[in-house]
Amino acid sequence: MEKKRLFLSGLLLLILAFASFSGNMDTPSEETAAFSSEDVWEPGLQEEPIVMCRIRITAGDAQLAGVLYDNPTARELAGMLPLTAELWHPAPGFARAFALPERIEAYGTLGYEYELGSLAYWSGGPSIAIIYKASREQTVVPVIPVGRITSDVSIFEGYGETVTVEIEEGEEIMER
Repeated sequence: MEKKRLFLSGLLLLILAFASFSGNMDTPSEETAAFSSEDVWEPGLQEEPIVMCRIRITAGDAQLAGVLYDNPTARELAGMLPLTAELWHPAPGFARAFALPERIEAYGTLGYEYELGSLAYWSGGPSIAIIYKASREQTVVPVIPVGRITSDVSIFEGYGETVTVEIEEGEEIMER
């Protein structure tokens, strides 16, 4: 009789533990919720990034305007400019990218959010992605937003040669 009672008590505890676990599967844990709200840049939830300087992107005969944001990663990128690089197509129908001459060590807030025209740093490249079409809900890899092209970016849908990125003439980057 004692063995049966122990067995039923153990079974009841197991059922309660399973019910408790399965009931919380759709609810993010405190750790997950803290990560998503503090570590992922979400334009709709946080302030608009502060602009550090204006840039010019030359793609063939086209000259596009843009900005770099005031964050450590964008500051490191600004230190590499002017930069001319070949474009590659990591995400057809969504983004083109160009490799950086070296990895940027000044990491910022990683996220998957983007907006049309985003310039996003991917440390795995190391490269900068140019989001030319808003065809996905989010980026596939975590990126750090470093700026944005403010001109029409549709040229990148068909253009895949070189780009030159430079700080707009007369722009000064303020020291922090």
